Amino acid sequence: MFKSPLPKTLAELNTWYAEPPEGQNAAVYFAKGFAAYQITDADVKSKELPIIGSGSLPPPGTPIPDSTKAIMVEFVQRNDAAWTALQQGLGFEQSRYPIDLNLGPETRLPDLIKIKRAAQFANLKAALCAADNKPDAAADTVLVSLSVAESVKDEPVVISQLVRVACHALEGDALQRILNSVTLSRDDLGRLSVAFAKAEESQAQGEGFTRALVGEAVMDDEIFEMPPDKLRKEIESWQNTSDAASMKILENLKSQRAFTKETFNHVLALRRKPLPERLKIDDYFAARANEARKKGYLLCHMLLPSLGQVTHREAGGLAQLREIQIAIALEQYRYENGGSYPESLSALVPKFLPEVPKDPVKGQNMDYKKVDAGYELHCTVPKTPRVITFTVSNPPKVIL
Repeated sequence: MFKSPLPKTLAELNTWYAEPPEGQNAAVYFAKGFAAYQITDADVKSKELPIIGSGSLPPPGTPIPDSTKAIMVEFVQRNDAAWTALQQGLGFEQSRYPIDLNLGPETRLPDLIKIKRAAQFANLKAALCAADNKPDAAADTVLVSLSVAESVKDEPVVISQLVRVACHALEGDALQRILNSVTLSRDDLGRLSVAFAKAEESQAQGEGFTRALVGEAVMDDEIFEMPPDKLRKEIESWQNTSDAASMKILENLKSQRAFTKETFNHVLALRRKPLPERLKIDDYFAARANEARKKGYLLCHMLLPSLGQVTHREAGGLAQLREIQIAIALEQYRYENGGSYPESLSALVPKFLPEVPKDPVKGQNMDYKKVDAGYELHCTVPKTPRVITFTVSNPPKVIL
């Protein structure tokens, strides 16, 4: 997957997260949008503002109440400058946020919450555009959200990849609302198809999460490089343990370090496998954590369990992207077939999809069912636990 040698030190990891050429770094443009946010604590705590706060939206295809819509309009208008800045990052393939991975586990990632906010903002704006019958603008919101989410695809940190997956879920929600409310043009569907196909290909290959686990391996190894006194204090801060308990954790550090390295070397070999075979990684992490506990490798037992659901979360993100791909292809099919959806997904091949996207957990075709004038798509991802769904209940008519 990676042509150059993998990083082994924090300095190498920091360099591996390469800086794009000047003027081609999407993160620079998105950062301008983040800086322009006008999002207050009152917005986040609001019981009336949907998505950003805890307010609710009616089901897709249902009119938004005037009072809720007024609150949404005020928020969007207040953040118009931020949205304009975010749009400037579209079209840039490379990205690198100004984080310092030399700090290892203490690396700060302040942009992640802002990236999640961008996806939420786009979701809210998409709902308004759909309600106001602005299909082109609605499509743009999804493309901006996708671009911001993909701006961390090369960031070698697990939480960064999980945020990216969470943003894709918001994009799926936004597109469901759009497709239940307005008819996207052929051009808009084409733009969305190209963008999501690229994101799906990257996710299927596992590039982002493999980079993240490489980063995790380097950072965990750096923990073993800490002076004993510093490491003991770190453990006490993580676990709120006594001195005696901390000293117990620090026993057999050389063996624990070798055990951790062996674990990650095997995991990175498994990362070469496609999904669903790649899902074995989560069980392997769990088994190694249990083995570490039995051996008395208490520091290993602290570090490994948190990684035991990461690959299933990755699979959930891929399922989301594939459902979005199928939904876009279904709309393209409707244009060519009198406004109706097909009886099976095989009808989308090869004109609208090169092949039917597989359920990344079962390795089989996605569950698809026509329901009246619409359809349902769903995929269950265990261990998360989550059912990835995409439903179009009452799509607007296609103007042929």
